[in-house]
Amino acid sequence: MQAATWNNTLLPSSFFDTSILNQLIPVNYKTLASEYSHRETFNLSNDITEHYIAVNSDDNIEYLIKNATHSSAAKIHSVLSKSILNEQTFNHCINKLRSFENETQLDLLIFLISKHPNPYFEKVISYASNESIDKYVRYYLIEAIGKWGSIDEDNRKEALANILKNTQNNYIKIVVQNTMEEI
Repeated sequence: MQAATWNNTLLPSSFFDTSILNQLIPVNYKTLASEYSHRETFNLSNDITEHYIAVNSDDNIEYLIKNATHSSAAKIHSVLSKSILNEQTFNHCINKLRSFENETQLDLLIFLISKHPNPYFEKVISYASNESIDKYVRYYLIEAIGKWGSIDEDNRKEALANILKNTQNNYIKIVVQNTMEEI
């Protein structure tokens, strides 16, 4: 039996373990292709490989977060290029906003949240608008809205203006105003 490779990399033997199929995340390949078309490392015609990457993306993100203080920009780019940012990674990043260990991890979490595909932008807006969420978590989410590069500037400012209009918290109002000025 010939060893399986992808992009000249030997695939682990667990790649062929059928029990892994239970962990696979359903992927809409047309959406995936449009969201990740700029990433040269993906071979979108290879469904199994895409599923394998999706399953391991949460581990990749956790690795980045744990090693944030020791990771170079090149390492972060390398890990992200091998990851699919999806519902699981999004939830992981949101939950980590409550338990980060240092400012470097926080900066990385905000960056990772803002790199998720555009449909997650609406979720971040709804979380940042939610008065029952801790004001510091809302602050970090507002920062992510301001840094969401794949959303045009006008839409980000409009989202922030809606948060500003609907919040009662003066701290959040100041954060939103400062973020709008930075855009």
